[in-house]
Amino acid sequence: MLTPLGEGLDEPWHFAYVQHVAQNHAVPRGHTKFASLEIDRFLHNHPGSWSLHRNFPEVQTYEEYWTQSNDDRGAMDQAIRDLRFSGAFTEAEVGVDWQYENHQPPLYYALTAPVFAAASHLFSFTTTFLLIRIWTMLIASLMVPAMWMLTRLVFDEKGPGFAALLAVVVFPGLYPGVVRVSNDALAAALACWLFFALAAYLKTERPKYLYAILALIVAGLWTKAFFIPILAGVILALLSFGKVRAALTVLIASIGGIPWYVSNYLFFGTITGLPETVISHITIATSLQALSSLDWQNFVRVLRSSHVWIGNWSLLGVRSWMYQVISWMFMLGLLGFLRRPGRFLDRTIRPLAILYVAFIAGLVYIATQVFLHTSVSVAEGWYLTSFIPIESILFVAGAYALLGGCGRWLVALLSMCCLGLVVYSALFVALPYYAGLTHHNPSGSLASFHPSMSDFPLMVSRLLRYQPGVPHFLPWLLLLIFVLVGGYCILRAKR
Repeated sequence: MLTPLGEGLDEPWHFAYVQHVAQNHAVPRGHTKFASLEIDRFLHNHPGSWSLHRNFPEVQTYEEYWTQSNDDRGAMDQAIRDLRFSGAFTEAEVGVDWQYENHQPPLYYALTAPVFAAASHLFSFTTTFLLIRIWTMLIASLMVPAMWMLTRLVFDEKGPGFAALLAVVVFPGLYPGVVRVSNDALAAALACWLFFALAAYLKTERPKYLYAILALIVAGLWTKAFFIPILAGVILALLSFGKVRAALTVLIASIGGIPWYVSNYLFFGTITGLPETVISHITIATSLQALSSLDWQNFVRVLRSSHVWIGNWSLLGVRSWMYQVISWMFMLGLLGFLRRPGRFLDRTIRPLAILYVAFIAGLVYIATQVFLHTSVSVAEGWYLTSFIPIESILFVAGAYALLGGCGRWLVALLSMCCLGLVVYSALFVALPYYAGLTHHNPSGSLASFHPSMSDFPLMVSRLLRYQPGVPHFLPWLLLLIFVLVGGYCILRAKR
């Protein structure tokens, strides 16, 4: 509710993809170059992210929006409140609406299209947008039972398993990845269930888990190209335990996901369809050559900070020491594997570690594409959303290996820091900026927020201006519940 519509990473274009599938019963491939006319009207009346404005100056920033007169803002707000879907997809015709997400596999959009069709027929543009967000969050929440079942496989006791699940739920970097309309939510849920199925198969060798791996791999390949390195990780994990036949079976079954990537190659000249690769005509040879030119220090720095907290598409940030506290505590937990290296030989820990390394290799590939396109060495941390469960398990297992039963205190401390960062970044960084109480400095940094008690009800009233039916106390109630339940679970995890 309090993350402005369209502020999620690439969210308007993912939303337009859903609309295209719902109204045209086809993917936006070939015959559709731009997003919809409704999205275009939204982008030209609603304040946009700082990142979007830098690429398209015609999109107003939050600073520009809140400095306008009440009458001008009221007119734009009313235009958005009155915006409804016509029932037919009408393509926009301007550069800002270029549909650059048309390389994404269609499974998430096909699953979401019926929800869009029903909501858009009954409700306004903004309500439909919000309902699709809620639907997406419901998909992402399937991570929770998968994570719980995975922890029961990895840990002999419920205590460490509960702590690992808690660390996922309170991790700040989870929410910008799945709070938006995007296929990342489905990818995260499918990946978590795949982690469980792989660990369960290697531990029990029951065929039903292998069948689950096959189904989840195919579904994942039809959801996001990130399942290509995940597929490689699964095969490597199986081979590391001598499961040659199972690895070959997974490879053969993955053929079920190939048609989309063949289509990508025919349309874009590359199987992933990444805009950077397509625009800059990057080849495998040039990608390999770029490895020696990457600024690896900047690669790690950006990956770490944007993974812990990314501030949605305006890339709002917090103090660097806050990122460092969480990342160094995580590294401290991993030191436990140096004390007990045999833990890595476990049939549940080792495959998860192999999957993680394979995915990092995929992120390095993305970094080469970005570098060759922009000369900047980065890979954004929100790509790691699907691997937060593995990070949590590795941290908890390492903490208990390092400190024994006292490891629960380190896990509880990390969870407490994560919970605090979620609340702090929302109340004192994101919401004040979206509500016009802070602004970007000329350097691009965010001005400090000096709150007064009257600012907090003002923030909510401004951010719920398109949803008059939502009581203003509801976000505060939900935040309070989150804090109380999170605090109770942290205390329980220390026992």
